[in-house]
Amino acid sequence: GDFSDQPHKAVIQPSEVIEVAGEILDRISIRHYGYDPTMAPNGKSVLIITFKASYDYWKKLRGNRVGYNKEKKQVADQIIKELANRFPGIAEKIEAIDVATPVTYERYTANWKGAIEGWLVTPDTIGMAMADGMGKTLPGLKNFYMAGQWVEPGGGIPPAAISGKKVIEMICKQDGKPFKALKS
Repeated sequence: GDFSDQPHKAVIQPSEVIEVAGEILDRISIRHYGYDPTMAPNGKSVLIITFKASYDYWKKLRGNRVGYNKEKKQVADQIIKELANRFPGIAEKIEAIDVATPVTYERYTANWKGAIEGWLVTPDTIGMAMADGMGKTLPGLKNFYMAGQWVEPGGGIPPAAISGKKVIEMICKQDGKPFKALKS
């Protein structure tokens, strides 16, 4: 089904032991997109399951293509089993599976150790996260501005978009023009 009767995102404790890269998962995040017709045909959904994973483990294993793919299959099988415990019949409805590891993210994004978002918000960086993030200019470079997940702690799409808005506001102020958001 399209999971329309489920919350868009949930963090759950697995009902059985799930071991990935030699570590037991204490929680997994389930996100579905059944409400978005651009993600899947009507009556279907895309599920994204995320959890912590060891970059070093996957990087080392990546050198052994057979072992790497075998481990990815084991991860997929364990996650499908967990989903089937919660949503009986789901295993038979799965049309495609892709297991992305930290090494996959590194390959496609060049993010440090396959990070899925930008900077980690910690007690040391929370003040910066609550203020204006990191600087968006570099000394000595005129008319150069930075926007994206690496200049706003927390990372991901919303902070990246906010950083773009902040840069536009800076440019407007520098040019003596009022910033005006357009209605969509």
